[in-house]
Amino acid sequence: MIIKHSSSIKELESIRVGDKVQDEYGKTGFVEEIEVLKHRDSHQYYFRLKNSGTILILK
Repeated sequence: MIIKHSSSIKELESIRVGDKVQDEYGKTGFVEEIEVLKHRDSHQYYFRLKNSGTILILK
């Protein structure tokens, strides 16, 4: 699945640990951990990838 800043919250919420993802800049890997921080009107999605860093999406 390709993760973009324009991805909907529904699409982001459907991603599970173990899924293979890629961001719009080419970073790719398997999701090892997901953290969602919710603050009033904004959401921060952290997809930590196995051996490849983190993809951060702000909504």
